[in-house]
Amino acid sequence: GNVGIGTTTPGQKLSVIGTIQTLTGTAAADGVANRVASIYMNRGDQPINYSNRITNSWSSTPSMTTMNFELSDGSGTAWNTIMTLRADGNLGIGTVSPTDKLIVSGGNVGIGVSSPLTALAVNGAGTIGWGLTGVAGPTNGLGILGNVGIGTTTANYNLSVIGTGNFTGGNVGIGLSAPAYALDIANKIRDKEYKR
Repeated sequence: GNVGIGTTTPGQKLSVIGTIQTLTGTAAADGVANRVASIYMNRGDQPINYSNRITNSWSSTPSMTTMNFELSDGSGTAWNTIMTLRADGNLGIGTVSPTDKLIVSGGNVGIGVSSPLTALAVNGAGTIGWGLTGVAGPTNGLGILGNVGIGTTTANYNLSVIGTGNFTGGNVGIGLSAPAYALDIANKIRDKEYKR
C-alpha cells in the first residue's frame, strides 16, 4: 500500500504534503544496474505526472551514476531533461551525454547578456591563458597570454594571420603604444621590394 504524510490520499509509496528535513542518515537505492530513482516536486495540487523531477540512475555501460534534472512538458506524460550531472564530474546542459566538464548543446550562452545572439556572448572583460589565479582583463575586451591564430590553428607567433586583414578606422602601431598614423612603426622595416 501507499503511505501518506499530510495527505489522506497518497498516490505513491510515500506521498508527503509539506516540508521534508533530513538532519542525518542516508537515502540509498538498491544498486541494481539501469534502475532509476526519482524525486518529484510540484505545488501539491497537481498529480505526480505534472511534477518536475530529479532522477538518479546507475548504468553498467558505462559504469557510472547519473543525475538528471527534468522538467515536465505539461502533457503529464513526458519530461524534458534540462541538465545532466555525471559521476565523473561532467555537466551537460541540453545533452544527457556530456563528454567533458561542461557541454552546452543547443541555443546560445550569455555571460552578462540577457539575450545572446551568438553561440557565446560576453558582456565585460575576459582573459585566456593567464593561469589558475586569474588576472583582470581589459574593460569590455579580451586579454590573451599566448599565440593567436586567425585563419590558422597552428599560430607560431603572438599573432598569426592566414588570409586578408581589413582595418577600418583607427591607427595601427608596431612597437608603439599610441600610434599617430594609420600605420605607425617604431623601428626599421624591410621586405623584398622596399628597405628603409
